[in-house]
Amino acid sequence: MLIFQLIRLRQWSKNLIIYVVMFASNEISQENIVTLIILFFGFSLIVSSSYIFNDIVDKDSDINHPTKKMRPIASGKISENIAKFVMVFLFIIGHVIIFNLNVQLLVFTSIYIAFTFLYTTKLKYIKYVDLINITSLFLVRLILGGVALNIDISVFLYFFVFFSSLGIVSAKKYSILKSDQIFDSSSKVKSFLNQNYKDIELKNIMDWSFLLSCITYLLWIFIDKISAINFYGILLLLFSLISYMFFIYFFRKDTIQAKTEEIVEVIFTNKNILFSLIFFGLSFFIGGL
Repeated sequence: MLIFQLIRLRQWSKNLIIYVVMFASNEISQENIVTLIILFFGFSLIVSSSYIFNDIVDKDSDINHPTKKMRPIASGKISENIAKFVMVFLFIIGHVIIFNLNVQLLVFTSIYIAFTFLYTTKLKYIKYVDLINITSLFLVRLILGGVALNIDISVFLYFFVFFSSLGIVSAKKYSILKSDQIFDSSSKVKSFLNQNYKDIELKNIMDWSFLLSCITYLLWIFIDKISAINFYGILLLLFSLISYMFFIYFFRKDTIQAKTEEIVEVIFTNKNILFSLIFFGLSFFIGGL
């Protein structure tokens, strides 16, 4: 349906990071699960409103893009006026839900909106700032989960999410830069990347980020978790690390081939990547119990 395309429903999968704090700290309870479900839904509505704003701002550029031209606003299937109405509606409803859940969360949703607004209008065209900006949005998701449940987040968990996100973000930029289907004339972002980044530079950022994420995850297991769980739990967490490394291998391979710039599409269409993430999530969850 057009409305699902407009709100980018598949992109809601990124917001699952909200749940990570609960699993990592082993604070799993019915109350916490319900709280995070409400937060996930409310925050996802806000995020969707930011996607609509981005599509409205980038409409002229998207029209000439090989894949983005099929988006509802760029293709003309949904008018800008209707899109603006949906954007405001989702923005308000999302904030009402979160306000009733925990007022403190509004601080971080405001930070998220500010970062996305600045990225859409300016920061996506500033070298390195574009990478850090998007990476920070994943950290905001993590913080939201911690604040909602009043749980302190481990420093190692912060760094793991940061480096993992930076690896994924730089991979997306690399895909755009190396794509033969996207030309400078049809994409401002492609033009910016060509003028400011070398492919080896983005590739190195991606590789080093993923390496550091693995090291951070290993440190988290042997410093934060080893005294809190039993031997079998440690083995499962180590298995989750191996699964994560398989994810990196398949994801990196797909990215280098520059098949698509839509990372979520890569995950959902590549079975190796998807199963690696599923095994990572399951062993992470069970190992932390």
